[in-house]
Amino acid sequence: IDPGLFMPLILNVVHINVGDSLYLEPRILHAYVFGNGIELMSASDNVLRGGLTHKKMDVDELLKVMLVRGGEVTFSKKHKDESGRTVVETPTEEFTLIVMENNKFNVTTKAIEILLNTGNNTKLFVENKEINFTKGDVYAIASGVSYTLSTTDSVFCATI
Repeated sequence: IDPGLFMPLILNVVHINVGDSLYLEPRILHAYVFGNGIELMSASDNVLRGGLTHKKMDVDELLKVMLVRGGEVTFSKKHKDESGRTVVETPTEEFTLIVMENNKFNVTTKAIEILLNTGNNTKLFVENKEINFTKGDVYAIASGVSYTLSTTDSVFCATI
């Protein structure tokens, strides 16, 4: 039997369209059924599995820490920062998710930024030096550094 067969009966089923974002507070059981997503989370050593795969799980510990609640899911609001990047709003101050799509962005970092390139047509210049930044690459940029990124695809940025 597929271990995920009954999960739609106990989880909130949410259909997420391209560009949608949502914030899940810690201790919320979640799974992806179809498609790709960017998941950004706080540093943690307590990831527990919910039985959707055949990997080891600790049922007693999961039941002890898991939050269970129904209701509507609210998608995260977004706003543009001074560089024109799309900032996904969350209630946490530990990290920020920023999306850069189909544009040129001139940025001076205020925190450490970790960039994930998900497209083929991206150019990255850090302090006027071109960086080889291809699809699937991740690049960390220190606080207080200036960079220019141009893309016709999507680049995701996590700040810490």
